[in-house]
Amino acid sequence: MLKPDDLRLHPEFLQRLRSLPQSYVYGDYRQIYRDYGTHYITEAALGGEYEHTIILNKENLAKTDYSLEDYKSCTQSGLKIGANIYGVYVSVGVQGGSCNALLNEMGDDTAIGSTVEDFVAVVRGGSSESITGLVSKKLPTPQLMTLWGEGVRFNPDFIRKTTRPLYELVTSRDFSHDASLKRNLKRALSE
Repeated sequence: MLKPDDLRLHPEFLQRLRSLPQSYVYGDYRQIYRDYGTHYITEAALGGEYEHTIILNKENLAKTDYSLEDYKSCTQSGLKIGANIYGVYVSVGVQGGSCNALLNEMGDDTAIGSTVEDFVAVVRGGSSESITGLVSKKLPTPQLMTLWGEGVRFNPDFIRKTTRPLYELVTSRDFSHDASLKRNLKRALSE
């Protein structure tokens, strides 16, 4: 992680900060935040995330030979789904014979599955084509997961990030009146 003292500010941003008045003028200081945001990223993890929720029909579930626990164990451990943008490892598969029967009964298309009432997916990262496929009402296929994994490699999203307030970039190295500038930027951020 870089310390703020080690960062080099963009010349345009540096010039805008230097042109701010030493006395507090809310509009001038607030405009910096409108133009550049309130925080900067100090650390980030890029990649992709895929989460899905299967909503089961309780009445139809009672008519089958499977319990809620059977569904939980099959969808949590039976379906292996993973992605890694560096090795583009993507693994999708079904484990266990009982899961095969349950997943067949559930159906590939969750919109028409007898026990599945709804399917909600949240996808971050990847190409728009693969994201569209993953958020449809169908369980993902190995081919679709591979396509998504390849898309994540070229279109990652922020999975985790650490931010710091923009005023922390103000140091005595770059500004002669750093204390008042920092104080005024803090004030504009809080108002």
